[in-house]
Amino acid sequence: MTLRAWKILAGLVLLFALGVVTGGALVLKAKGWTRWQRTPATDAWSERWFAQMADKLALREDQRTQMRPMVEQLQKELRELQQHTAKRTGEIIQQRGKEMWDLLDEAQREKYRALQEEQKLHRAATVSQLP
Repeated sequence: MTLRAWKILAGLVLLFALGVVTGGALVLKAKGWTRWQRTPATDAWSERWFAQMADKLALREDQRTQMRPMVEQLQKELRELQQHTAKRTGEIIQQRGKEMWDLLDEAQREKYRALQEEQKLHRAATVSQLP
């Protein structure tokens, strides 16, 4: 195989992988998956974690009072970072995927569409098994 052929093959593999990631994210979003949203369960976990750490460190009450807003701010900032990262990841995947799509001829595009349909069915089956 020539170097050009290897580059095209690598591009197709990457395009396929990007389709899997993008499609998976879209399916999870459509299903209402709330990984990065604050929920009563995440709040309860945060409270348990803070209480355990405070006990293990033998924090005084004044230290607990001062630290609690810091921990809440940390959690808020990390959630925002996760949301921003997820959004930016999708943008990058979409942009690079379009660039690679433009390199494919019509026959390759048809094959890719068929592969996407297979992935879509697989993801739908996988997501339906999520709790």
